Amino acid sequence: MKMVMAAPLLRLLKWAAPIWMMFSRSYTSAWECRLDPERNPICIPTGDGGNEKQIRAKLFTLLTVSIITFATFASETHAAIAFEQTVGQNVFYDPVNYTGTTNVAVTSPVAAGNSIIVTIAMEWWDETTPTACSDSKSNTYTLDATATNGGADNPTFICSAHNVTALTTSDTITITHSGTDSRAVTVHEFSGLAASATLDKTVSGEGWGTAPSSGSTTTTAQADELLIGSISTAGPISQSFTAGAGYTVLAREGTDGSGAWDVTVNPEYRIVSATGSYAADGTLSPAELWAAAIATYKAASGTTITLSGTLYSGEGTGPVSGQTVRLVVEGASVGT
Repeated sequence: MKMVMAAPLLRLLKWAAPIWMMFSRSYTSAWECRLDPERNPICIPTGDGGNEKQIRAKLFTLLTVSIITFATFASETHAAIAFEQTVGQNVFYDPVNYTGTTNVAVTSPVAAGNSIIVTIAMEWWDETTPTACSDSKSNTYTLDATATNGGADNPTFICSAHNVTALTTSDTITITHSGTDSRAVTVHEFSGLAASATLDKTVSGEGWGTAPSSGSTTTTAQADELLIGSISTAGPISQSFTAGAGYTVLAREGTDGSGAWDVTVNPEYRIVSATGSYAADGTLSPAELWAAAIATYKAASGTTITLSGTLYSGEGTGPVSGQTVRLVVEGASVGT
């Protein structure tokens, strides 16, 4: 990844500008270069009696003289995506009381501006009741992906919130859903994702066997993205799950097998740096009923640095081709 730093760019431009102007125009006189008291390079033609007309580049104004157009630069990168931590997890089994909410206590603080990804598995789902996520700091979550097996059996869901208000260990994340006896939830924190319009592609699949797969997304919108897979099974957490190629398993959660209706959520993530069509997959042992979903999230844009200015003469006259000038870049406008 390319890094953009203003200070080295300014230093390079300060030294290169006078020399560039010397050789990019046709001049009739020889040049003499020296450092001024502030150690800025300055060049003047020896044949004009040492008349030195100073030209300064003022930022945030439109370029009006073509001689300075070379001093406009822009560069954009994407921030590095990183897994920060598992924020919390919970499993619930009650065959008598079919409650419609699951709370997850925040066990590690979440930094402001980061992203929260929630993966959910349930034993059964009433499709007329939407699944939703929220927290005690009123961050805004979206339901990004849903996968079911056989219509309403052992569904899995992915929720996310981005550019969040910080959470502390006094906070709670709540999943609202249809009444069900078994559900498992894990919550994870990532950094480096876009603050808005973060979700890119989703797709889901379902089946039975040892090779769950969401199926492949359409081509991602940009190279740098986070892939989140959520694979639910109708078995206890003691059954094994191996992440798909290139993926890392996140904290799993599930029932212990002591009840009649087991469910486990198997989340995984992968960070990619090329556009493509991606699937969330893995290996189960033993074979089990499964549902799989993938959601891809865009990396944040990096910093764009632009240098621009309007030339003016310290003597009140505009520069012309062949005139002696000194260019001083006094700053930079920085945007994202």
